[in-house]
Amino acid sequence: MVQALRPHLPGAQGVVVVPRGPVYAPLPGFSLIEAGHPIPDANSVGAGEALLDHARSAQAGSLVLVLLSGGGSALGACPVEGLALPDLQQTVQVLLRGGADIASMNVVRKHLIRLGGGQLAAAPEPAHCLTLVISDVVGEL
Repeated sequence: MVQALRPHLPGAQGVVVVPRGPVYAPLPGFSLIEAGHPIPDANSVGAGEALLDHARSAQAGSLVLVLLSGGGSALGACPVEGLALPDLQQTVQVLLRGGADIASMNVVRKHLIRLGGGQLAAAPEPAHCLTLVISDVVGEL
């Protein structure tokens, strides 16, 4: 997604979070963080913190562009205050083993991570935020 937009946004910079495994091309101006999916890991927590920090550092009047695709709630999963990563991991594992569908998983995760439920979009205030989403859940916006 970033590679497709870079020619149209020269000088753009930010944070890209991707699943661990495949080899990714470098993106000049962007930090690339590989994180766990579907079970979040320590890199997922670091990625979530990096995304929040980057969004919060935006200047008033600037635009923060969030490109979000399937897996974001695991890849950038910094737990809410009072919840430890092992607790979040165990919750996700129990949901997966129990056969929870992705919509149900997302309902639970948005209450357990600090980027869920639109919290990342609110982080850059007073800057502007535009989120472009490719969802892996049919009918979800």
